[in-house]
Amino acid sequence: MLAYFHAVHWPRIRTLIRLGAWLAAVLLALSLILYVVALQLFARAGEYRPQLERQISATLSAPVRIEHLEATWQGLRPEFTLTGVRLQDPAQPARELLLIPRIRIEPALRQSLLQLALRFNVRVEGLSLGISQSERGEWRVDELAMLPAGSDESRKKAVKWVLSQAEWRLADTRLRVSAYSQPAALLDKLQIINRNGRSRHQLRVNGKLAGVGPVRLMADMTASDVLSLSRWSGTVFASLPEHEWSAWLPALDGISASRLHAGIQAWLELGEGSIGSAYVRVQATELDAVIRERSLHVAHTLLDASYR
Repeated sequence: MLAYFHAVHWPRIRTLIRLGAWLAAVLLALSLILYVVALQLFARAGEYRPQLERQISATLSAPVRIEHLEATWQGLRPEFTLTGVRLQDPAQPARELLLIPRIRIEPALRQSLLQLALRFNVRVEGLSLGISQSERGEWRVDELAMLPAGSDESRKKAVKWVLSQAEWRLADTRLRVSAYSQPAALLDKLQIINRNGRSRHQLRVNGKLAGVGPVRLMADMTASDVLSLSRWSGTVFASLPEHEWSAWLPALDGISASRLHAGIQAWLELGEGSIGSAYVRVQATELDAVIRERSLHVAHTLLDASYR
């Protein structure tokens, strides 16, 4: 039996071993060549900064300047760091609209392999934005208000691209949120994480409402088409600290509140773009409201409401 194996199968096994060793040597050589080429390209990454500025400027239809571009290795993963990214007013290029202190980008190897397309992990550090409401109730990002509106198609492409990346991480973010004719609320030290798969999307927001307390938002969603609200399903949780919230309440038919000083927690279940169930807990220190022409005053009360 051993002689038969040695005579019949051993030559084939030996050939496979030789082929495997040859293939491994070729792959090793190619890897070394690619590594050396990558090192050369990384060492010269700063030379591509003007080209990158032109491409981003053309995409946004506004001048973009990058103070420094660097490429490094983090273990076996390449990482690109953009420092001092400045967005300027297209009408007055000397006027700075937005400064992003640092952006780090690295390929997301696992997601790229799973989706057969290049995906990235992006970390944005030190972003500061103002969000305000107009008299007509419309909201806008103040720093981006001067940019050209762009077409519906370009906006759809931008949304799809953002939600196709493996991970967005916004560290040490600051938001100034201003409802119409109300003092601005400052959300400070925000840590925002958005993870995306083929159809799954996760959002985590943790931060602090300046001078008040912590703010938290969690969402686990699925969407077969991110551009269609009717395709979104999942769960959302939000927690707001005790504060005066009456100015932030949405307009409701027959209901108005002149004072709502409370802490609020809310859970929502969404199915195909609509609310399937909801639960709201309000730790009300003081509530003055009018509900269908009836006055309501509540103090130091825990209110629970649910919808299904």
